Amino acid sequence: SILSYTVIPPDTASGKVEFSGTVGDQEIGGMAMMDRVEPDPIGIFQNQLNLGTIPFTSAEYDSQTGVYSIHTTLGSGINVVVCGHYLYCMTSGNCSIEAQCEAQHPNDNPWNHTAGITIFTFFNAKTYFSCVTMEVKGVGSSECYVFEGTQAGAGYTNEFGSRTSSEGRFRIDRRDDVFYCYNFNPQLQEWKLVDTRKKTMPDPVYVGLVAVCGMEDSYTQGIFRDVKLTMQATPSAVKDWEVYQ
Repeated sequence: SILSYTVIPPDTASGKVEFSGTVGDQEIGGMAMMDRVEPDPIGIFQNQLNLGTIPFTSAEYDSQTGVYSIHTTLGSGINVVVCGHYLYCMTSGNCSIEAQCEAQHPNDNPWNHTAGITIFTFFNAKTYFSCVTMEVKGVGSSECYVFEGTQAGAGYTNEFGSRTSSEGRFRIDRRDDVFYCYNFNPQLQEWKLVDTRKKTMPDPVYVGLVAVCGMEDSYTQGIFRDVKLTMQATPSAVKDWEVYQ
């Protein structure tokens, strides 16, 4: 027979975890060793990653201004639309993220440079990627969009607006399997619902910021201001118990 336990320690816990108990008339115990998790936090975000193989990326947070910046070059190994550098927090259940986003770059082709907010996850041992993303394109761009995609392919949905700059203030709310995407109207000083996506994502999901560069010998610098993140706490689980008696 198999006896299973789940223990929920703090995320920063390390060392030895033990348990004891009784099955029928027999006393049992168990032990597991936990390696310390070494995240690379940036501001309010737990960690960062490259989706795809990217020669150079970096991320910074200015604690004085509250501004995040993500620098990325062209990558490979995944669809170019989502091949970028991500700052994220892992969570489960309902969550929300908003930010003022700006995409900077050194050339005159804005279509290859994006920066935005995203909620994403992985399926099937991380071979299948799915996301709901709102992005701005580089300077001179006249469109914003909501994006959904996978490693196997990508699709753009519901282009909106006629902006004449590379900046946009966005918000994505996840409520069960529905994603509500908002754009902030500076004239009316209110949020406008621009898209609703019904999309099933298995927990955990990753909530954060992303910058993408789709052009060789170039880069994208994503600038993010007024970042706000709402999420539920995510527990850690101890695995690989050694049972003894």
